[in-house]
Amino acid sequence: RHLGGPRLRSVPGGAKTWRADEPRNDVEGAGGRRGLPPGMQSGTAVNPSGRRIEKLLDLIYDAAADNDLWRSVLTAIADLTNSQGGILYGVSFTKQAIYFDFNALLSEECNRAFQERHMVNPWSTHMENQPVGRLVMLDEAIALGELQRTLFYDEVLRPQDVAHNAMMSLAKKKDFYAAFNLCRSVRQGPFEPAEQALLEWLAPHLRRSATLGLHID
Repeated sequence: RHLGGPRLRSVPGGAKTWRADEPRNDVEGAGGRRGLPPGMQSGTAVNPSGRRIEKLLDLIYDAAADNDLWRSVLTAIADLTNSQGGILYGVSFTKQAIYFDFNALLSEECNRAFQERHMVNPWSTHMENQPVGRLVMLDEAIALGELQRTLFYDEVLRPQDVAHNAMMSLAKKKDFYAAFNLCRSVRQGPFEPAEQALLEWLAPHLRRSATLGLHID
């Protein structure tokens, strides 16, 4: 969809989806076309097998042609990283405008509260000057105890049990950003190094698909 197009709220019937319980095969070697980074053990909940990675990458690139599939992409990544869910935004901080959003597993009511009252918050302020493609653990922006004392936490995060966030800007053009959030609860805790490594490995694929499919150049 071009910017300003309709917001799509459901994955069409028959769309390709990913299942966390699919069988795992051996991952390609370190030199393989889509192998995981060296040192990441395959066949675990965090470091999936080659077959699971192939399916996820196919889904990521399919999303370039069918933007509704971003919800399935984020659901798959949330499952792989033991996260609550995720959301992909197209946003202008200067205009305080959301051009599109693809929400996977997170609360729509809390999303509305964010868009209506909390677009400026400790996390978004920290992200404004981050380079495209850098994975940011937003615990570095504000300590959890301090975050929990904000109205942003009370109205947007607490109702859906979100406490930690990994965020990355996938594309930027002037004041426009396309960025995704991947959220975790207090119980799930901060992202582990292996989960961060997987997200960083996926980053160039996510960026390429977002740039092509969301018409950002």
